[in-house]
Amino acid sequence: MADLKMIPAGMDLNNNPVYKICHSDGRWYDTATYSKEKAEEIVGVEVIEQVEKVVVEKPTTPNFKNMSKLELEALMREHDIELDRRKTKKELMETVANYFSESKDE
Repeated sequence: MADLKMIPAGMDLNNNPVYKICHSDGRWYDTATYSKEKAEEIVGVEVIEQVEKVVVEKPTTPNFKNMSKLELEALMREHDIELDRRKTKKELMETVANYFSESKDE
């Protein structure tokens, strides 16, 4: 099969390396994991180097306008703020907006 590559996917229960297979455009070949031998048989090439984890920083101000009241409550709990869900969504959004506007000022 053309344009397939092996991606290291960790270790199995016996501490042997396992691999996933994906197309060159990034789509997964399937959801299974394979031993090195089986993956090489399917792909017909050597293993690519394992990519280091990429850390993506969260934006300082999340897009909270489309969040539900439960999501707003969970977001603010991450910042040690308790919201009263008995209030209207508009009131909760004002509280959240005020918190993040004050955070920017600091």
